[in-house]
Amino acid sequence: METKIFPLSEIAISEMKLTKETYIWHGNQDHSRWVFKGNATENRSKCYFKIWNPTYIRRDNLLKAIESGFLDDETCPAFSGLIFHKGLCRGYVMNECKPDLKLELNEGYYNLIKEKSRYTGYFHIQFSPCHVMKYEGRFSLIDLEGIFPISELDKMPEHFCYFDYKDYEDFITSLYNESAMDSEGNPRYLCVHGKNHFRKIHPFFRINQSLLLIALNNFRKKRGNHIRQIVK
Repeated sequence: METKIFPLSEIAISEMKLTKETYIWHGNQDHSRWVFKGNATENRSKCYFKIWNPTYIRRDNLLKAIESGFLDDETCPAFSGLIFHKGLCRGYVMNECKPDLKLELNEGYYNLIKEKSRYTGYFHIQFSPCHVMKYEGRFSLIDLEGIFPISELDKMPEHFCYFDYKDYEDFITSLYNESAMDSEGNPRYLCVHGKNHFRKIHPFFRINQSLLLIALNNFRKKRGNHIRQIVK
């Protein structure tokens, strides 16, 4: 997949609309990220710029997802390019997509995602009807930094990562169990209880959750300080 590079220093953040801000640290893990809506420089089309700090815990996940072949024009046609600064991946750019309020997965697209996971050894932990949108009539993943190697499935709780879709969780767990070995070469089985991980959110509550986050962001006294950290 051809990947365009957007230098962070050339992105006019101050001229964009902040659509989502997540400023969270879990111990020494930086889980903070920002989403801005603006225009792509070459064609003025509407895009979303997801940006994170150099310390972001998932900083390099996207690079590995592209290299593995999991992330490509089939799984994410809305992907526009990577954001880099001083040799580090600082985010990515997505073309504007439309949500599917029916909250239903297309069977063909879901099978594509599962086959990509099987043959590349990578999975999208947040994959669910809420994390698939439409771009120019095609289905596309979002929240791309949530892609991990299946071999690291047992480490997800350490990164505060949980599945959003029970059926996909079961599928990935079965792939992990097919190949996982302990230090002595014996099979190591992972049992994941979907009840604790499955978070299927109805569109009504998801939309209202987003509105609540926007309202809270507008009242954060230190929001400006958080945003300024991006350009350092």
